[in-house]
Amino acid sequence: MLEELSAGVRYIHVENLSKIYLAPSFWGTPYLFYDYPSEDEVILVFGARPDEMALIPGDAVPDYLLSGLSALADATRLRILRTLAQTPQTAAQLSRSLRLRPPTVTRHLTELRVAGLVQINFNPEGERQYATRFEGFDSLQDLLHNFVRGD
Repeated sequence: MLEELSAGVRYIHVENLSKIYLAPSFWGTPYLFYDYPSEDEVILVFGARPDEMALIPGDAVPDYLLSGLSALADATRLRILRTLAQTPQTAAQLSRSLRLRPPTVTRHLTELRVAGLVQINFNPEGERQYATRFEGFDSLQDLLHNFVRGD
């Protein structure tokens, strides 16, 4: 459930938490904010705006559709997705394997995560590993299909 609400953030150490506070945010979509008030508690503020709804009322194209298509319309991000589909990696590992500067990789990973196409796995030490989130492709395809059909 946490991975679904956070659009791809996976907490590997979730079983070590005594409390998880969930706070939906219409305006914060698609971003995820979190804080640790104590070692065994986490507060997650997650995006709660429906995928098919745009931030600006009456806007013709849903935000998730635009961010997803934009994320896929870049050769570097496509290379990142293909690499991460083979094996999850940290941003540093990805930077070395693709011969890209670390800030460039971080920027692209953020855009892919916001679009729901990459998941982040947090381990107990706080290290982040990234992986391709295949269900994000299905959601994007469904959203595009429904938008074009006018559903």
